[in-house]
Amino acid sequence: MMERKEDMLESLLERLGKGEPLEKVIQETPEFSEILSVGKLLFASPPPTPSPEKFALTLVKVGEELGRMKRKSPFFTRWERVLAYSFASLLFLWGVFNLSAQSLPGTPLYPLKLVTEKIKFLLTPTSEGRIELKLIFLERRTQEALREAERRGTLTPGFLKSILEESLRLLEETEGLPPPTRELYTSRMYHLTQYQRGVFQRLQNMVPPAQRGEVEEAIRGCERNMQRMGEMMRKMRSRHRPGMPHRPW
Repeated sequence: MMERKEDMLESLLERLGKGEPLEKVIQETPEFSEILSVGKLLFASPPPTPSPEKFALTLVKVGEELGRMKRKSPFFTRWERVLAYSFASLLFLWGVFNLSAQSLPGTPLYPLKLVTEKIKFLLTPTSEGRIELKLIFLERRTQEALREAERRGTLTPGFLKSILEESLRLLEETEGLPPPTRELYTSRMYHLTQYQRGVFQRLQNMVPPAQRGEVEEAIRGCERNMQRMGEMMRKMRSRHRPGMPHRPW
């Protein structure tokens, strides 16, 4: 009997996975209405970037539903309880990871965000794929600096310096790529650095006077990197088109 119920539940979950309406499945299988009602709450959980308030409210609703199920069904089977609490645990972890994705430097969830990125980076097998991720992460760090200044009116000490140092390491890594991959990623790095400089220029009027020197140094660092990449691109283009004059970057 237990195996039959497990098989039936697995079949119901497959139907849900194929897009069948949850309400229809519950109507057709009333004996599973209790456990599927927990699933209904999970499907109605907040979008991928929930606010802390909405996420907390969803957890409260799931907890209330689990408590109601226990009171209504004192003979609630062990495997059903395990499945229900597993759903709740997955929801909690999903919410934590999504909240960490929106975190800023200095907040409790920010280290989790960096660890998640590190794991993704280590699982990427190709050098091009890793450079692609580094470009994405650098853009995130730049956006975080802007968001932090907008919310707090200040920056985490040394944060801009760490962005520049990582940008320089990526630039050096790009220089070691074979052509034409080198030209492609150098061009993308150049445009990212342009974006960084624009963000840092905005920060000049957003941070306190004590931090403006750090922001100005970050702007100069971007300009040095752009000059270096401009030289790299001119050399690569001259090799592609011998005898042609250098075009301005």
